[in-house]
Amino acid sequence: MSITLCESPRCWRDPDTGKLQPHPAAPGLLLCGFCRDRLAADLARLSDICADLEVALEPGGGAGGPIVSGSRERSLPINVAAAYARTEIQPVLLSWVVLVIEFRGVQPPRRNDDPGALARWLGRHVDWLAAHPAAGDAADEIAEARRVAFRGAYPNPVRRVELGDCPIPECAGTVAAIVRDATAVLPSSALCDTDPGHEWAMVEWPRLRRAMRRAELAQTRSAA
Repeated sequence: MSITLCESPRCWRDPDTGKLQPHPAAPGLLLCGFCRDRLAADLARLSDICADLEVALEPGGGAGGPIVSGSRERSLPINVAAAYARTEIQPVLLSWVVLVIEFRGVQPPRRNDDPGALARWLGRHVDWLAAHPAAGDAADEIAEARRVAFRGAYPNPVRRVELGDCPIPECAGTVAAIVRDATAVLPSSALCDTDPGHEWAMVEWPRLRRAMRRAELAQTRSAA
């Protein structure tokens, strides 16, 4: 009996060879359970990030934006990174919304110009997206939209301190502490460089350290 493999191009990568080794897809889906959950997490986090993205677009709301002025108008601080992010992610999310509407015949979201609302709406159709033939593209494009939105919403300078291997089973990523300055919208956190769904708030750092120690100990025992 043939096994259907996960369609996500970000499915598990072998840490030794660097080659992709997709997991079997979950029953009835074209994504494995892990990648399906990661898609849901990307959409949920994207919704939150988009709220901060709107704040960053307000005059004075973001950091690092150049001054853009007209010949007769008063100069306004424009966060170019935030504006670019919104321009990039809105059509990506809308294209997946249109796909769901066309195939499922469901009611569209109330607003199609609000990326956060589009992400929340898509979050209610995760299992359908994970079973669609384009499930791999959906997982990849929405993950990229999340990264673009993150860079646009949080342009404040950060300090990155590498902590070690990600303790989540079967993840080959590296966890780093992202220490932001006092003016940043987003609080300091620890992030995995492979899976954006692996994130720990500062209050969770003691638990993260314990999990990393357990994972390191288990790896040492298996290698012995």
